[in-house]
Amino acid sequence: MNASPNSTSRRARLTRLAGWPEHYPWIDPAGLKYFQSRVSLARRDVEFGLAFTLDYFATRAAQERALEILQFKLDVLWEMNDAMALGYGPVGEHSHERSSD
Repeated sequence: MNASPNSTSRRARLTRLAGWPEHYPWIDPAGLKYFQSRVSLARRDVEFGLAFTLDYFATRAAQERALEILQFKLDVLWEMNDAMALGYGPVGEHSHERSSD
């Protein structure tokens, strides 16, 4: 019997979090505890986000705006990632290369 996608993704999040102290020793234990507590809330957050998105972004123009907002968020996150990599060094053997799309 295969694991459900929900349990598989939850395990993946927990596995990633387990490696944080090794890869990000500068993270305060209270900060790590916050992210660990979020794992059990992820499904609820996804359901809320999906319902909000489907209700609010009902037209093509609004959906395109939602994509612009998401792209901006991803750009900010990658800039933060790049800044941390410069400050603390890259984590793991492979670094992510952003596409120039």
